[in-house]
Amino acid sequence: MKLPAAHQRRGALVGLAALVLLTVALGIWQAARAVYKQRLADHYAASIALPPLTWRNGDIPPLFRRLSLQGYWLSGQTLYLDHRDYNGEVGVEVITPFRLADGSIVLINRGWRATQTVESAAIPAMPQVEVLNWPRFFELAHTPPQGKLFQNITAARFAEWSHLPQPLWYGRLRSDTNDGLQHDSAVPDFNPSRHIGYMLTWWGMSIAGLFLWRHFRRSTRAPQAGLVTEARITPKQETTAPEGDNA
Repeated sequence: MKLPAAHQRRGALVGLAALVLLTVALGIWQAARAVYKQRLADHYAASIALPPLTWRNGDIPPLFRRLSLQGYWLSGQTLYLDHRDYNGEVGVEVITPFRLADGSIVLINRGWRATQTVESAAIPAMPQVEVLNWPRFFELAHTPPQGKLFQNITAARFAEWSHLPQPLWYGRLRSDTNDGLQHDSAVPDFNPSRHIGYMLTWWGMSIAGLFLWRHFRRSTRAPQAGLVTEARITPKQETTAPEGDNA
């Protein structure tokens, strides 16, 4: 059954208002993300400037702190993250577990190399590392490792593959070493300005939607006002009798 025109107009106004509210909410969310990313960038700058801590136990260290690890490498459980880009060239990232003095395991990204090259066995005995978040990734389905070649890594996946305890945290090597690897010491790309751009885009859509809503509301009121005026005039015309009827 076809709805009356008035109901259709009312439904369109409600839908447009909902879209305006949605874009406002999305803009607020992106503004919050920008503030979070800026605080994260400030925290990174402050943490990386501090002197390294000597780390030998399984406590969780502060994020982005530099640590001097005490323990030893488990080179036999080195794995490789495949299809990793470095300056436009595709290769692998070399991940080696490190056993701390208390027996805890951590995973250290030692650097990048081209697929056909081999890294040196020269690894610093007491490496200096930087604590990072675990790598984020998206995959439609879990891809099992091919030997030592992984597509993505988590603590659980490493433990299942290596039969070692789950690593407690993840970091990257910051020691200067001639091991044939490319060491990425770049600042993580927090990029709060990207979220500010998203925020402005959403709020620009909100403003445009608000103008459309007001214009559409006014245009729907005009026909209704005409109908009311016509309804008021018509009864007067009907009550006026022709002159010939008075005879």
